[in-house]
Amino acid sequence: TNYPLELSSQMEGCALEDGMLVEDDTTQLVRFKVSREGAEGVSVTGSIPILGEWDVDQALKLERTKGNTFERIAPVPSDQLHLFEYKYFETPTMTYETGGNRKSDAHLVEPQREFHGGGKGSKRVVDLQSVWDGLLIRLIIFHPLQDPKAHLAVSGSMPHMGGWLGKPRQMGLGNERTLLTGVKGRCW
Repeated sequence: TNYPLELSSQMEGCALEDGMLVEDDTTQLVRFKVSREGAEGVSVTGSIPILGEWDVDQALKLERTKGNTFERIAPVPSDQLHLFEYKYFETPTMTYETGGNRKSDAHLVEPQREFHGGGKGSKRVVDLQSVWDGLLIRLIIFHPLQDPKAHLAVSGSMPHMGGWLGKPRQMGLGNERTLLTGVKGRCW
């Protein structure tokens, strides 16, 4: 049979070129996300244009999503993912986080595919989730498990890390990807 095959994409930033599905990787969507107890509003400013280049009047205003969590997705040029610094501040009080500027690790984070519109379309987003005046530690490991119901967990001396096996923190499983070793796998 000679039925024509039509390819289409419902992924944002993708196009069909010469029969090949091509994804635009010149920009990466980045979700800036932080929780701040009692804040009326939260914005993020930083060293790149989308964050206002340290001009608070041009800062990225985050939206309250639930409770005390504020977030917003913004396009960041791929060649700037590892270069920028940023800092959250409360609005309208202009209360900044204490300590030094945050440094982006977006180039180290695997973008996660998010579906929207009732399953019609998707986008790949890097999460820069933060803790106000705190440090969020990201642990990534490739360790295949024989039992599909098994999970990896991490523990440490800090209460948030389970207090040395008191209540270990379960790790989530990422999307399948080709690892640096050339093996296809999913990282915890």
